[in-house]
Amino acid sequence: DGKEELFIYDGHCRLAATKLAIADGAEIEHLPVVIAPKGTTLEDITAEVVNSSVGKSLSPLEVGVICKRLVGYGWEPARIAQRLSITVVYVDQLLTVVGSPLKIREMIQAGEVSLSTALEALRKHGDKAVEVLSGSLDVAQKSGKSRVTAAMLPGGKRKAGEWAAGSTSGEEGQSLSVRLTGAKAGVWADFASGESGD
Repeated sequence: DGKEELFIYDGHCRLAATKLAIADGAEIEHLPVVIAPKGTTLEDITAEVVNSSVGKSLSPLEVGVICKRLVGYGWEPARIAQRLSITVVYVDQLLTVVGSPLKIREMIQAGEVSLSTALEALRKHGDKAVEVLSGSLDVAQKSGKSRVTAAMLPGGKRKAGEWAAGSTSGEEGQSLSVRLTGAKAGVWADFASGESGD
């Protein structure tokens, strides 16, 4: 139809700040922009979102969404890794997390679980990863923590106000105990190794 369209792929925060300033009465008549050269593809713009985010970095989950979009454009993980300056292994990890259940992605975005802990739960527990991570978050919150760590993953069990497991590695057993409630919430001891902490 002959119309030219402009897409903003960098500077979203600056644009939002400019709009706020105008709404507050600032007289801004011009906003400098850089137009991408002709021939710039949607794939180029999508990849550039990761490389251009110097001010406010993208979260791993947001980078994963970019990787998924690039896969949708037909890009292979090796090409994505090269373009985004990350490893192929990391691309695969990001794609795994982006393809995980919504609850896990929400926990990562909220900072309740790290990417590596989520990947470990997905690897070890498969379809039960949501249940495992949710249970581990409950344990963490009851012990005064806000984030699941790998040490909180099963095979532990709740037992009389404590979380019991075989060790800080999370295998089944009862030699490790973490107090979940009261003034000593978060205090732990591994009676087999002699380690302890809070």
